[in-house]
Amino acid sequence: MKKLLTIFTVILLSLVVLPVFGATASDNVDVQILIPARVGINITNAGALLFDLTSVAIPATFPAYYFPNGGETEILMDIFCNATAGYTLDVIASGDFSADVPVSQLFFAPSGTPITTDGTPTPLAPWTPFSTASVNVETGPRLTGWTAKNQAIEFKWEPDDPEIDPSSTVTLTYTITSL
Repeated sequence: MKKLLTIFTVILLSLVVLPVFGATASDNVDVQILIPARVGINITNAGALLFDLTSVAIPATFPAYYFPNGGETEILMDIFCNATAGYTLDVIASGDFSADVPVSQLFFAPSGTPITTDGTPTPLAPWTPFSTASVNVETGPRLTGWTAKNQAIEFKWEPDDPEIDPSSTVTLTYTITSL
């Protein structure tokens, strides 16, 4: 009887244990990746752009237009935006050059835009005047990485502009925001 009980126990254990080792099982693991909406801006020549008009002749026709002639000639900028709805790029000027020379005599346009022809009262699009209020540079879709958005810049010299103190500067602040 003892032998029979041992054989019965071995068979019973085999029936319980063998399916555990011989069976296959599966389960799921959920994987989630969270990438936040990010924007970025990098201005590689964040120093001064100089319009030195001391070395130019008095223009034959006013207003006269000039690109910077000291240091960099454009604002070199890269932007990034992975937000699904896109971005807006804005710029604001810190103030005027003087009471008689407003910052609105300084214009921006996409890189490579030709300078405005002397005698033209106001530069045509895509030239846009800077302002002490926020000005939209561009609104665009999501980007696929860092993208160059260099800005050409020109100054409009009016016939009644007085001399400007050489220490007078205007700071341009660019801001990128996700939509």
